[in-house]
Amino acid sequence: MEGRFNIFIFCLILLFASTALALSAGEFDSNGWKRFREIHIPAEVKEGLIGISLESELLEKCRPDLADIRVVSSGRSAVPILITEASDGEDGAPFPAQVFRVTKRPGKFTEIWIDKKAKVLTHAVIVQTSSKDFTRKVELRGSHNARDSYVIRVDGLIADLIKPEPFQTLDIEHPLNNFQYLQLRILDEDQPPLKIDNILCCPANTGAKFTKLLEPQITQSTQSNDSTTFEFDLGQKRFPLTSIGISSKTKEFIKKIRIAGKVSANGDSWKDFYDGTLFRIRKDDTLKEKLQAQFKPQPYRYVKLELPGSHPTVDVDEIEALGAVRMAVFEYRKDLTYCIYYDNGDAKLQVGPAPSVTNLGQIAALSTEIKLSDELKVLEAPVVTEPVRSENASSGSTILRKFAGMALLLLGLLILFIVMLRTRGLRRPRASRNSHSLGDRDQFKISLREH
Repeated sequence: MEGRFNIFIFCLILLFASTALALSAGEFDSNGWKRFREIHIPAEVKEGLIGISLESELLEKCRPDLADIRVVSSGRSAVPILITEASDGEDGAPFPAQVFRVTKRPGKFTEIWIDKKAKVLTHAVIVQTSSKDFTRKVELRGSHNARDSYVIRVDGLIADLIKPEPFQTLDIEHPLNNFQYLQLRILDEDQPPLKIDNILCCPANTGAKFTKLLEPQITQSTQSNDSTTFEFDLGQKRFPLTSIGISSKTKEFIKKIRIAGKVSANGDSWKDFYDGTLFRIRKDDTLKEKLQAQFKPQPYRYVKLELPGSHPTVDVDEIEALGAVRMAVFEYRKDLTYCIYYDNGDAKLQVGPAPSVTNLGQIAALSTEIKLSDELKVLEAPVVTEPVRSENASSGSTILRKFAGMALLLLGLLILFIVMLRTRGLRRPRASRNSHSLGDRDQFKISLREH
């Protein structure tokens, strides 16, 4: 009977403890958050990790560190989330490789053997040279043992030009490979060989990069003195701009490119955020071009692209813009619905472990049909007229829940203490009775011996 009573008391204590923890943790308190959107998840989406794409319209109202983003379930609890990083269009920093053999055949080619020192995955080679005013075709082969070689690229091109303005392109892009040794052949073609100062290898960026095509609407186009300027609108629903490319039928050109942006159409001034060069150069049947500018994600809706400089004028047929996609990844359950809250300058970073993600690409593919509703405003709590209570209105309910949870937890501990005292009290009389019984039994044995 006593054992059953102890089990009952133990279950009661567990009930008090779990209730106390639930109350102390509490439900999501929306005070301080200004906006939210409903998350519309199609019925065919399976339970598990999903990702919500975060557009610029939402991101520009969040804190810079995105610490105020919360995904809240219909159970009124904030679920753990992972905010993915945005692609910046940049690969890892080039590293120097060792040149261990150079072979020259005057008037034909210069052959350079390169050792990466390991089987590193790379996507380009950069030739550092002090030679000036040249254009050379380049071939590239790879090897695992510095003897047998395999063709990687036969139509590379490097150049250093003085006219019409100083220009240099010394990188050789190639398909991804992990050859430890590279054989670089520079075709001199009756020209003096180049002076090679160093060779750099560019490591591949194997991280996930998610981009989406944007739809730039050209609002203004001007052309004067060999310069071309475009202004375009990326639209209200968009992702942060991370790349702009052009298509053109102009056969050869080298053009500076300047890109500026602004948030609104009226009142804002243009802010420059990129300065570089686009080009298309040729040597015989070999072509090399760069028609795309890549940069860190930019929040601007309105963009101005300028192609200033000397002849020729570049005829731009089309402009392509890419946006960097960031996602809020969380564990989805079919029996719950979800909202995303944002715009709280005082929010602290959400504590607790973020979801463990191993394949962002798969999550992104499975989440393409998930949409967010139009923006909704969080209803503010009613203002309390008493001056003292108005100061604590935003945190009063949370404090009460914590106190209630602590009170229940203390009550459970008190019950446990009483049970322990009761059990100890019951054991003492029983032990005393047992000792008296033993004493009487011994006395009885003595009496029998005497008789």
